[in-house]
Amino acid sequence: MRAWRRAGPLRHTTVRTGEISGAAAGGLRRRHSRRLAARGRRWGLLAALALAGAGIAGAGVSGCADAAATGDGDSASGGDGQVHSADGGGEGGDGRGAAGHDGAIQDGAIQDGAVQDGVGQDGAGADASTQRACNGHPKLCGRRLDQVVFPATHNSMSNSDEGWAFANQNKGLATQLNDGVRGFLIDTHKWSNPDDPSTTSWLCHGPCVLGSIRLVDALGVFADFLAKHPNEVLIFVVEDALPAADFAQEMKASGLLPYVITHKVGTPFPTLDALIDANTRLLVTVQGKGGTPAWMLGFNSVGFDTPYAFKTMAALQKSGGDDDSCRRFRGTEGAPLFLVNHWVAEVLPTPFWSEQANAADVLLTRAQRCAALHKRPPTLLAVDHYDLGGLFSVVRTLNGLP
Repeated sequence: MRAWRRAGPLRHTTVRTGEISGAAAGGLRRRHSRRLAARGRRWGLLAALALAGAGIAGAGVSGCADAAATGDGDSASGGDGQVHSADGGGEGGDGRGAAGHDGAIQDGAIQDGAVQDGVGQDGAGADASTQRACNGHPKLCGRRLDQVVFPATHNSMSNSDEGWAFANQNKGLATQLNDGVRGFLIDTHKWSNPDDPSTTSWLCHGPCVLGSIRLVDALGVFADFLAKHPNEVLIFVVEDALPAADFAQEMKASGLLPYVITHKVGTPFPTLDALIDANTRLLVTVQGKGGTPAWMLGFNSVGFDTPYAFKTMAALQKSGGDDDSCRRFRGTEGAPLFLVNHWVAEVLPTPFWSEQANAADVLLTRAQRCAALHKRPPTLLAVDHYDLGGLFSVVRTLNGLP
């Protein structure tokens, strides 16, 4: 099995392909799905046996964070050259509906600017006639960042193409970007790798020997993409097991720091147009407190999410009661960002389960139900094995795009 061939550092090779916009990447790549599903079933059994023998049962199965974040709503101050949200009125405090979305709430759905029956509508100030395609479509340009649905990947760095064991994705970061993924749930770790003493800052999930990439190399992939694609906006949700100062150092070294958005908590997010004009096109949120540096936002201060530890399809689709799969799990209800965690891992992640969970009808039904429950669309729709199923077509539907 390729994922076990080496336990040393797993290097990342940037995949350079033609420019592919976010929305244009909606084609589904299913030609290998049956082969991957069969392999996934075998991996599930082998993984359980391997983990039991190694004494690390369950390693790498946690969601985007193993413990709730503790954001306290501290405001982030401005930074030179950054786009800031306009002063005044917090979410819902400037004439907007719930979660800062334009329009009144009627029958559990937001009209005229956010969600109607779980489908995004043109946001306030949207100009469909503009020639710029923001994240792949002109209709998204006039919408605030929190009014756009971003296709996202869970444990984005963990991928089988680059040899990670028990990977959550099939493809590496560069391919994900070129395919249209715009939201990334990543885990930082401080690790002393005996095979590469040049750094202690890594992206890993669970024990780093199961898969790793130097943090500066991973961030460099994003910096390279943003430099070549000036109309794309990205979001990070970081499980930050690395000190903030170390993460900031790697952001600077990678060339990604100039692109960060500095946002003042409690004020509306800018539109994609405004972010693109200012060339600040990366929102960084962390599972911890955040706030230092100012561009590093505590996710709980600006967002909330659904549960994530689903072991069966029935649990993923559960509606009603205390175990409703769409209920708020962490963060503040009504905050501007809403993360829908959508994956199944019976023991470990496998393509077998992802193909079922990511089926377009399953994914759209749950996303719309979560949108109706919270009276606003998701900001991030995060999945395992994004290339199986209908993630991109579902996101287009939620964004109200053809």
